[in-house]
Amino acid sequence: MRPPHELLGIPEGATEREIEEAYNRRKLYLNPANFEEGTEEHEQTKALLLELDEAKEKMLSRPAGRGEANVFSRPETAPLPEPEYPASTIVPGETRKKLFVTAAALIVVVFVVMLLVSLSFTYTSGLKEEVAALNARVERLEAEKNSLKDKLEAQNGRITDLQSTVNNLKNTVLDHDTKISKLEFLR
Repeated sequence: MRPPHELLGIPEGATEREIEEAYNRRKLYLNPANFEEGTEEHEQTKALLLELDEAKEKMLSRPAGRGEANVFSRPETAPLPEPEYPASTIVPGETRKKLFVTAAALIVVVFVVMLLVSLSFTYTSGLKEEVAALNARVERLEAEKNSLKDKLEAQNGRITDLQSTVNNLKNTVLDHDTKISKLEFLR
């Protein structure tokens, strides 16, 4: 097992605050909930968390003189080494990438939906114009039908008049025939 200060990534004489900060920083990346239970990564993460807890406890339980004597002077420390994580642990950079990809996909979906809505409005407006033209044609045909109906009624009226004239003429012819027959009879 590595020394506790190396596992936490801090100098050997770190203060309690530095220990807590290093512990919390490392613990953020090692969350077993990021992995399915029973997988190797889940077990590795749990083991690393236990080691991290032990390292913190060892560092905090050291005897006095662990670097807290002069709180205003901070010893020069080397940059913290990167912690060792299981291969599939999600780190902030990867999370940002995933968020970026998700946001980009969402933008594409919104764009496609807007395009489809726009096309449907264009299509429906074209249909509205076509329906309006068909309605105008129906109105013209209705007017023409009414006009023809009026002409037909006028023609029917003429036919009726002509039939009555023909009947009158027949009656007149019959009257004349009757008169002629009477005259012939008298002669």
